[in-house]
Amino acid sequence: MAMYRAEVEITGTRPILFNCFSPECIPLERKEKNGVAGNNPEEWKNTYKTTDEGFLYVDGSYIHRCLINAAKFTKRGLQSTLAATLDTLTDKLVFENRKVPNQERITTDASQEVYIDIRSVKMAKTSSRHIRYRLASSIGWKTSFSILWDSSLINKELLESVCHDAGLFVGIGDNRSNGFGRFEVNSFKAIPLRNRRNA
Repeated sequence: MAMYRAEVEITGTRPILFNCFSPECIPLERKEKNGVAGNNPEEWKNTYKTTDEGFLYVDGSYIHRCLINAAKFTKRGLQSTLAATLDTLTDKLVFENRKVPNQERITTDASQEVYIDIRSVKMAKTSSRHIRYRLASSIGWKTSFSILWDSSLINKELLESVCHDAGLFVGIGDNRSNGFGRFEVNSFKAIPLRNRRNA
């Protein structure tokens, strides 16, 4: 196998919405709910993750799935091959320039780096509308990740194209179908690793 590793840096061209599932979303004991059914202004507080230093992050699986979904736009038949060989080495996609301030200071002002996004969402099963409150980050967010793959299956130029298409057509985070979470690739540095030998 001819393995390659790439270090990729990206910058957000659209705002990103955070809706991470965490244990706090399902408490062990019943708690008093805020708001009313379908309209809870406090819901965003338990649906994002931060590092110990306060920087926002999402799981590395977000970019893994993003790249695999993008492969179908890059080349027909590429998606299954990429899914078989791609290994995402980054556990956390840390947004290096997006630190969460005190929750009481976060507003709905979309010109701020971190804000609360409020929008109506149609529920698929009931066709009813709910108001969703999600933490968001404005255009310009930055993060980086590392990936590993077998270049005998996909050459580095093709995988770089996948990364660009991922930013143009897929994105990361919540509400991607409406264009959120899109990004551009600032840097794609691929280096060959030693060939793996069969044991």
